[in-house]
Amino acid sequence: MTSEVRELIVDYHNRQRSWVAAGKYGMLKTACRMGTMQWDDELALLAEYNVKRCAVKRDKCLKTMRFPSPGQNIGFSTSIEERPLKETVQVVLKKWYRDIENVHPEVIDSYNENMQTLSLVMVNDHNVRVGCAASDYTVYHESEYKLCTLLTCNYATSNKNGAPVYDANCTKSAVKCLSDSKKAILDTKFPNSVEAIQKPLDDHGVGYERSPEGILAAASNFKSNNEIKEYSEHTCSNSSIEGTLVHLEETERRFDEFCRTYRNRLQKCLDLRRFEHTFRDLHSAFDNQLKNVSEMIEIAEGVARGIYAWKIIQHKRNELPRICDIISEIFKERSEILNKNRELVKKTEKGNE
Repeated sequence: MTSEVRELIVDYHNRQRSWVAAGKYGMLKTACRMGTMQWDDELALLAEYNVKRCAVKRDKCLKTMRFPSPGQNIGFSTSIEERPLKETVQVVLKKWYRDIENVHPEVIDSYNENMQTLSLVMVNDHNVRVGCAASDYTVYHESEYKLCTLLTCNYATSNKNGAPVYDANCTKSAVKCLSDSKKAILDTKFPNSVEAIQKPLDDHGVGYERSPEGILAAASNFKSNNEIKEYSEHTCSNSSIEGTLVHLEETERRFDEFCRTYRNRLQKCLDLRRFEHTFRDLHSAFDNQLKNVSEMIEIAEGVARGIYAWKIIQHKRNELPRICDIISEIFKERSEILNKNRELVKKTEKGNE
């Protein structure tokens, strides 16, 4: 099995598990959590032994030291002409998830192994490892034949009779937590001054850099606690520990994403406030220039009416063209700055949307 097909299988599982967790798959309930699946070579090797028999038959003995209670899915696709493995694998995966779509919601809270719902192992919230294998073979029947593709996928754990497939009875489902986080970001109110924004931006950076220290300290404390280690050896399987580690990785990834989003919003707000300060300074400078021009106009009008002596204001008259050139140049530069700042505001507003 190529790396491309392996990637297809893992991505398909995780995409469909996300839909199930969000409550957007058939009649299934939302999930409190849904671990991210990763490929496992040991499970894939066991699946390879299964497909080499070229028969749809479940393994009776599948336990290993790492996976004491593994799950298994077996499916096949048939055709009269040869097709790429990637295409036939997708057909089998879609069949499995169509079976899940028709499952009654009550089965999620209490799994019933007698209801032919074996495909539900794909959405077990503790399943974080998957390994698959496929084989192509030909089935002959009298003068006809069919090309078959057999796909077997093994999972880190299986559904237990009477136990929930995934936790759906939590106060906040996974989709609600994401919605609340997004709403909190969108509803955040930022200060109006550069200094007031710069401080939380700096504090956010320091806090984010220090957060891994607490995690490492907790991990160190966990490793040094022999009682917890002894307890885990007797009560926890490797698959459940791996599931916890994957949940931690997923939490860390979402935490990083949230921090980046919040920091970007602060940075954009800071850029906007700096632009406002620059604009106010520019506006004040324009007012001063207009005031100077007004004074020059008053002087010119006084000369025209004979109020001022010609010799007194002769040198000022000579300065007027030079002042006009300077003002024109200033207006040109300020206009360019305003145009650039206007583009910045447009990009900022577009980013906030």
